Amino acid sequence: MIVALDFDGVIFDGTHECLLVAWNVFKKNTLSNFNIKKFDEIPELFIDLFKESRSFVRHDGHFLVPFYIKENTIINSEIFHKTYNSIPQEIIFEFRADFNKYRSKVRDIYSHYWLELHKKLLNLEEIIDLGIDVRIISGKDSDSIFFILQENGVKLIKEKIHGETSSKIPLLKLLKLLKLLKLLKSEANDGNSKLLFIDDNIENIIESRKLGINSLWATWGFHTPEQINNAKHFLINEVKIDNIMSTIINLKMNK
Repeated sequence: MIVALDFDGVIFDGTHECLLVAWNVFKKNTLSNFNIKKFDEIPELFIDLFKESRSFVRHDGHFLVPFYIKENTIINSEIFHKTYNSIPQEIIFEFRADFNKYRSKVRDIYSHYWLELHKKLLNLEEIIDLGIDVRIISGKDSDSIFFILQENGVKLIKEKIHGETSSKIPLLKLLKLLKLLKLLKSEANDGNSKLLFIDDNIENIIESRKLGINSLWATWGFHTPEQINNAKHFLINEVKIDNIMSTIINLKMNK
């Protein structure tokens, strides 16, 4: 059985790392500003905006949105995407390139603090110990994911990490994700097995279900009241942090 999981918001919460990298890149701050002092200088109102926007983020370009939304704005999917689409493409392209370069450098230079900014949410080792073929699908780069797992004692070979499923163009990002899920579904079918996809992004779950993939919405991740209503409307199956193991075991047993 193959279980494909999103990384940020499902296995680890890297909101603070994303926040500090995005802030320093947007403000053109140097690498030496990647520290707790600079983090504490970020305005609380901006941090709130960033966290409220997090549930709509599908790729690193979306981290620009909080910089273009007015304070005290109630963020929903329409406002989020309307704001993002209003940002000039050249600014988005430059930000995304700089974001990944900055992240890569601070991960190497300030690795201890960089790791501290990632909070563990799910005990992935327990799933692996079930004999499950675990895959990670994420817009985050594979090197960062592999480094975080390695430093937390999780043994997963890099080939099982499908990072950077993002694209500079949102539609292509979704198509890239769905193409990967199709490949994993075929791989599972060829092995007379099954595929389970777990993500905290409700839009990804809705789209993956259209492919006939058993998909579960991780409720311990980033979500809003709007997304909870969407889950009810589309009859999305949810999975909670305290029953994910029993859910996977039951699916594995019921071949």
